[in-house]
Amino acid sequence: MRRRRCAWAAFHAAIAVAPLAEAPVRAAEFIWDGATNLSGWAATVQTASGDLQNNWGRTGSSPPAPGAADSAIFPIDATTTGAATVAGLHNFATLTYGQGILAVSGPVLENSNTIIFAGDGAGQIFGYDDVLAYPAATTLFGGGTLSMVEINESRLTGSGALTNADNIIRGQGLIDVASFVNQATLRAEGGELWVESVVDNSAGEIIVASD
Repeated sequence: MRRRRCAWAAFHAAIAVAPLAEAPVRAAEFIWDGATNLSGWAATVQTASGDLQNNWGRTGSSPPAPGAADSAIFPIDATTTGAATVAGLHNFATLTYGQGILAVSGPVLENSNTIIFAGDGAGQIFGYDDVLAYPAATTLFGGGTLSMVEINESRLTGSGALTNADNIIRGQGLIDVASFVNQATLRAEGGELWVESVVDNSAGEIIVASD
């Protein structure tokens, strides 16, 4: 009987400390609605009730923008700027990204329409105005177009492999990921497009336009 009582006491002790364990961080989906009419990724405006409202359908005293564990979804045309890290990016419209670093840490970047790097020539980051970073292996898919605007402005970079499954990557700038697997189209146009990566183009095409 003594052994049973000890076991029961240990069981109760385990239950008592269980609520102290740290809860896991849960991913959330953030959908851009552009409600502030401002381009900042984390921009807010004050509502009539005194709360703050952001571009992601959130209100409150400090409404959150998508972070490292979350997915950012763009169902409508948007222009945004600033530094951000997200687990997933899903674009279904025309997303114009201005000055800043956007890091996608998850395995997929979905682009079924158009992503445009729109550098402004100011506030350059390591010599580049617009940086799309891939800290881990990422697949670009969705059948859209990713446009890079200028050799000294647009950069795709990261320590992970980037696989272009079915997008058209076009324009000018720098691609310097750990490895680049092109299964669709890479088109240099309007200037120089540098690729400083190990490249597998066995299932894709590389086009150099006359301009």
